[in-house]
Amino acid sequence: MDKRRSQKLTMSTLCSGELKKRSVGKKIAENESVLEGSQLPIEERGITEKKDKESDKKQEVIKRVLMITNKRRMLKIT
Repeated sequence: MDKRRSQKLTMSTLCSGELKKRSVGKKIAENESVLEGSQLPIEERGITEKKDKESDKKQEVIKRVLMITNKRRMLKIT
């Protein structure tokens, strides 16, 4: 599967509020996984929250760029 497509699927899954299964790595065998959220250790939850904040910032920047681009297009039309 294309890397971008898998990232989009992951983001859409997270945005839809569904819990995403995620492997924990060395702590648990490769074939086992846990649900993100309250079942994760505190350190893991902090990392997840930080990533969520970063993705929110990126989405806000994209929205701002689109708004500016649309305003420029409207000015060129009129």
